[in-house]
Amino acid sequence: MKNILYCTILSILIPFNLIYSQEIADKKIQAGLVGGFGLNLTKMGTSKMDKNGVGSIFKIGIGLHKPFKNSNNLGISTGLEFDFETIKYKAPSIDGVNSVHYHYNDTRILQKKDGVNYDSTSADMTFLLKERNQKPVYVTIPLMLLFRTDFIGDFRYFAKFGIKNSFLVSNKINDLGVSTTMNGVQTDNVENLNMSASGDMFFYRGSVGFFGGAEWNFSGSTSLVGEIGFFYGITPNHWDNKEENRTLFNQGVNLIFPPENNYFSNKSTLNQLTLKFTLLF
Repeated sequence: MKNILYCTILSILIPFNLIYSQEIADKKIQAGLVGGFGLNLTKMGTSKMDKNGVGSIFKIGIGLHKPFKNSNNLGISTGLEFDFETIKYKAPSIDGVNSVHYHYNDTRILQKKDGVNYDSTSADMTFLLKERNQKPVYVTIPLMLLFRTDFIGDFRYFAKFGIKNSFLVSNKINDLGVSTTMNGVQTDNVENLNMSASGDMFFYRGSVGFFGGAEWNFSGSTSLVGEIGFFYGITPNHWDNKEENRTLFNQGVNLIFPPENNYFSNKSTLNQLTLKFTLLF
């Protein structure tokens, strides 16, 4: 009796699953909510700054899958995502002493062209940098070719290959180091939080890579997609600014006043490892 009941239930459910899977397979567009996280793997392009471990990514947004007209197995994957990131740096040391500085006033990091007021009553200050966490926010538009199988039961599998186009929305900087007033008073282990540096980050970041994953048709025409991907950065994170627009500097060894400052731009690119989930309707 139990076997008969079991076979009866299967005979009812299996056709419904096939109908739903076929319904999704024939859809001309799928769209839904995206969430994910990942790792920022920094590659330095200068010896004047160092990476400081692995950064992070948190993303939310919307995703879209659209098959080509004559094929359900080939298509385009795109969307609109907000990426909240951390990129970690540290200042290299020379003979055990950190050597990277900048001038600032309140929460604004000064460029060379801003000049510095060396009067002892000035609000301008000098910062000896130890560690830096960049906190950029990007709007990302992925544009990827989609290759996927037919449904095997409730699942189908896919691969994506293409480019991610990321556009900078905002950038805040959290620094750890030593702060010095213009009259020479030092305060160690200072945290400069939510600092801004005009022209520091490059406005566009492009990267090429791939995703691999699976789509699970778990209810009606609704699917849950899980995927993991790796992307190789092809554009710089920072502007290579003209000297008057730079903010970071090494102090010269000549005993002159005001001191000689050798300004430079930070240089790095990113590789990214991302785990992403999408709820498609």
